[in-house]
Amino acid sequence: MACAVHQERVPPQGFAHGAIVQLTVPDAPDAHAFQWPAHRGRLVSHAVLARDDVLRIFEVRERGASTELVQVRMHRLFGEVTGVLRVRTLASQYDGRDRVLLAFADAKLAEYQSGARPPSGGLSPAGSSPNSAALHAQETTIAEALALYVRALGFLQRGLTAINAYAETLRDAEPSDEMRDYAHWFRTHFQRCYERSMYARGLCSPSTLPDNVQQADRQIFDKALELARAAALDELEGNRDGLSWDPTSCVLAYETAASLLQGLLDPGEEHMGLSMNSVLLVEKFLKSIHKRLGALQTSTQLAPAPA
Repeated sequence: MACAVHQERVPPQGFAHGAIVQLTVPDAPDAHAFQWPAHRGRLVSHAVLARDDVLRIFEVRERGASTELVQVRMHRLFGEVTGVLRVRTLASQYDGRDRVLLAFADAKLAEYQSGARPPSGGLSPAGSSPNSAALHAQETTIAEALALYVRALGFLQRGLTAINAYAETLRDAEPSDEMRDYAHWFRTHFQRCYERSMYARGLCSPSTLPDNVQQADRQIFDKALELARAAALDELEGNRDGLSWDPTSCVLAYETAASLLQGLLDPGEEHMGLSMNSVLLVEKFLKSIHKRLGALQTSTQLAPAPA
């Protein structure tokens, strides 16, 4: 059985999406925290640039007759960025700062779309040809996407059912604005997820359709472990760097992994629950992740502020 190991040496360079924004205000009370010495130029604005799963934030600075870009932050995101947009919210009217809205592609669907399907005439009779192997991998990917969409539809439907049940208990009373917002969110995402599931269903061949929801459970479990391992490695390497390490991305990875595992413990519809052994395994990993999260949060609170 052949296997391969892939390690990314250098993050994606350049950018595919970007926006010019104003993240700080020169006369704000906390502006001194963002100011550089005068000889390093005047801060004009910020550039938020993204490519694949990497987000970079630059300061746009004027120094004499030249304009320079100075990178101040780089973040790894858990998804492929498909858009960056500058937005003004109600809070922007008070603090004068822009907000940044990021759009993400669905991971499995993006993985399918990133590879070009080989032309029908390009398949050789040999089942082991590169074109045939690539096509099979793409068909498997879109089938996995369909299984995940079906699982997500189940969660969203149960959310709508719970909201409707609560609304019935109100009788003649009007639901609150917050409850209306919840209902709107669930309906919108259910419709969007349903449309994407139908799109994925149309791309699937009968031979690659998922047999049961356990395939989706396995994908969710594997992804949670992948995130937890990445967070543990980040934590190990970050602790070597001392106070210069920012644990934000590590905490995000742990929290995302915990949310995925918690979702697996939802029994869902009939005959879709995990076996007792699987439940014990998921609970074991959840306990370990929560332990690491607690330790991280404690160490962050106790760490002295940099001078």
